[in-house]
Order: sequence, then C-alpha cells, then structure tokens
Amino acid sequence: MPELTRKPDTALPEAWRGFEDMYASFGPPLTPSEEDRGFLESAIADWVAVHPGERLRALLLGATPGVAAAAWPAGSFLTAVDRSRGILRAVWPGNIRAVRGAVEGDWLWLPVRDASLDLAVGDGSLSALPYPDGYRKLASTLREKLKPGGALLLRAYVPPPAPEDPGDVMAELPRHTTFHEFKLRLLMALQRGPQEGTHLDEVYRYWSDWGIDRAALAAETEWRRDEIDTIDRYRGLKAVYTFPPRGELLALLEEYFPEVRVRVPSYPMGERCPTLVMRP
Repeated sequence: MPELTRKPDTALPEAWRGFEDMYASFGPPLTPSEEDRGFLESAIADWVAVHPGERLRALLLGATPGVAAAAWPAGSFLTAVDRSRGILRAVWPGNIRAVRGAVEGDWLWLPVRDASLDLAVGDGSLSALPYPDGYRKLASTLREKLKPGGALLLRAYVPPPAPEDPGDVMAELPRHTTFHEFKLRLLMALQRGPQEGTHLDEVYRYWSDWGIDRAALAAETEWRRDEIDTIDRYRGLKAVYTFPPRGELLALLEEYFPEVRVRVPSYPMGERCPTLVMRP
C-alpha cells in the first residue's frame, strides 16, 4: 500500500478550535485505556508471529492517538483516515515518514487498494455510522481491503441488555466514576432505538433541562470543571451516535467476519466497550 501522508490543513476550523485541550481531558470509556491498547498490541504480536520479517500495513478509522502510540513493529506503516480535517488537525499526533500518515477520506470509500491491509483498527468508529446500513457497508469495505489472513479490531459501544431510564442516569450523576462514564451512559439511555440513534444536541438539551450546578458537582465529585464542560460541545451538533445491542451487532458483523473474538476490559462500564477481534 502506498504511504498516504497528505497532511491535513494547518488552519483549524472554528468548530474544532479548542478540541485538542478537550480531547486531552477525555478518558475511558470515551477513549481507549492501556488495557484496550493491550488488546490491539496482542493482535499485532499475533500477526508478527505468523509473518516474521514482513512489513505490516495497518489502517486506523479516525485519528485516535492511543492507537497511533501502540507498539507497532519496525517497518510497519499506519494510515489514519478521517473525513474531518478538523479532527485530524486537532488530535492526530503527527505524520512520521515511513511510519504513519493521515489522510482525509470517507471510511465507506477508503483510499486504499483491495487486499492491501494486514490490520484495520477502529475505536468507537461504528457508532458514528447509521445502523444497520452504514455498519454493513463498512464491514463489507474493510473485508475487501484486508489481505487473506488479515484482521479487523473494533472497540465497540453497546448498550446494556435492559434499556436504562435517562432520569435514573441523571439521578445517579455524582456516583459515576468519571464524568466520561456518565456521558456514555446518558448517550445510551437517550437512544430510542439503534436505527434512530442518539442526537447529540438532544443530549445537551436534556442535560441543560436538569439545571445541574456544575460548580457544586465538581466540588462533590472532585471532577475537573473542564471535564464537566465538555458536554457543551454537544450543543447544536447534528451528529447522531448509534448503539445496537451486542447480539445484533455480532450477528451483523459475522455476516462478513465469521471469526469474532470478544475482549472485555475491566474498567467501569467495560462490558459496554468490548474490543471485537475479527477475521474474514
């Protein structure tokens, strides 16, 4: 695969200014933990064991810094693809010649040759797509891009078996381990169904209607105020996140990847953030 190292624009659009600092304040389950990265590195080690001395070619859906920082073997090349130049500019840790590069592109129309990838990785990527059509299109596309013997790793977001009442989530707000854990739980609770998903502006408006005293919440929980204020980024956003049940998700993916292993992290709500290791 050619090294796709086209740099995103140096000028950061207004919508993404300040996102670098906000992203830095994120934590699990919204970003991968060391344990999640360990699942990836285990898959990388498995590939190296079967292909000694070969050069690994990998694709990242998005610009997740934690994936870029994984223990990639010498001679490998990681291509990050995101359709938002702002996201690439905000969080991608930078291109390194012959090691990694970022390119603007659509995940459903990937700018790589068929059968050219050894590994494809995504962190929460599926939830940004419409369900089920977007999921199927991405799974089909990635299967085409992977070499025989390649693997797909996706950290997915799945709701609990019994849907939660968003009012209960709000009532338990101070008892969450982190504000990031609370946000993910609220996103899932506000979803009426995976086809409809959760509209981010609706999440912000629901939160605002509760009239939470942020200063008091920060004092009670010892959460940083800037972490609490990250919910303001949802205001006015038209983006929709989708969270299909785990059984439905696995059944859909197994249409394209018959071999699926599920790895569940140990952090709070880790059962809602499994890493799926798949092979065609």
